[in-house]
This record gives sequence, C-alpha cells and structure tokens, in this order.
Amino acid sequence: MNAIRLAAPATEVEVLRREIEKLTQKLAARRILERAKGILQEEFGWTEEETYLRIRRLSRQKRVPMREIAILVIESRETRSIEQAEHRAG
Repeated sequence: MNAIRLAAPATEVEVLRREIEKLTQKLAARRILERAKGILQEEFGWTEEETYLRIRRLSRQKRVPMREIAILVIESRETRSIEQAEHRAG
C-alpha cells in the first residue's frame, strides 16, 4: 500500500515537470516571435498586429510553424548585419 501512495506523487511530479517544459518552450517561442516582429516592424513600418498577421499568413501558406518563420527573419537580419560590418571594414 505504501508503494501505491509513493507512486502517485512521483507521477504528479513528472506531470508537472512535463508541463513546465512545455511552458518553457512556449515562452521561448514567444520571445523569438516577438523579436522577429520587432525586426519587421522596424524594417517595414508595420503595426504589431499587421506584422503578426503577415507572419501567421505566411506560416499557413508555407505550412511552416510561425516560430520557424521568426527564426528565419532573425537569422536574415543577423546575416545582413555581418555583411554590412564586413563591407564597412572593407
């Protein structure tokens, strides 16, 4: 009977750990999306809502998660920044 009582809390702890992991991943994805939105807003002068809708539409059209689109936006900005710095350094 003690084994049964001990198993339940261990299972609950594992469930909570998985939930924490999922929430951590969601938060990381949201941060990435917010960063990409900021880049696009700055570059094109779009509103936050317009930027979100454009990313969402592209995500649906290409069947790619919004997080992946956001990563590509960020990587593109970083690549351009590096190229500009190299060009200035000449």
